Amino acid sequence: MLKFGIQEVSYLNINETMVNSVIRISPLENFVSTVQNVFTTDGSTIIRNQTQNLQFCSTLYIESEDLIVGMSGLHSELSVLNYRTNEVLVEHYRTNQNSGVFHMIYSPYSQSLITIGQGVKVFNFVITKVSSFKKSVKISLRSSFADYFDTSLLCKPPFDENLQLLYLPSPKNTGIVAYDLDGKIVRTVTKMKLPSPFAFDFCPGTGKILASDEFSGSSLVLWDPSS
Repeated sequence: MLKFGIQEVSYLNINETMVNSVIRISPLENFVSTVQNVFTTDGSTIIRNQTQNLQFCSTLYIESEDLIVGMSGLHSELSVLNYRTNEVLVEHYRTNQNSGVFHMIYSPYSQSLITIGQGVKVFNFVITKVSSFKKSVKISLRSSFADYFDTSLLCKPPFDENLQLLYLPSPKNTGIVAYDLDGKIVRTVTKMKLPSPFAFDFCPGTGKILASDEFSGSSLVLWDPSS
């Protein structure tokens, strides 16, 4: 007999502190960011506290480099941590982006970091290996666009790593468009009016966009950007 559902695996009391994000590093390691601090837990106990006074509203784990990228909620500042050594490589880098940057995407192909909140910014994010465990990171602004767009907390806009395209609602909310990393609209994917909030996603295997139907609300529509 097969049974489906969820069950509690572990519990950690953090004294009613609000958790902003949790990153699964390994089956026994989770990186947790709260409104007060950041730490690593095995699920039931805190196994390592971050020594610096950092608070993130959103985080990103670059697994290939073992780096944590965090975005502060107050001034939208970037910090980069070497997860294994606990070293802070970049601290309080000002993005000059309005608060509410809930999503970040890293592209190893273009060495770019995309930050999505009220509008989108793309940063050159160059990682250099100094030694076996030591790395350095240089950040510089590449582009800023889609100021009209205000992302939702739960729905991260899809990104095509192969074509280096970010899919967003169009400026006049008349469909879905594809932006390149320089902030230019290079393709119109759909021309349907979008409800708000609106959820859609990109399938890397087929290159198609899956979106909800505005009128029925209960059906899904599959769009082919190449058609």
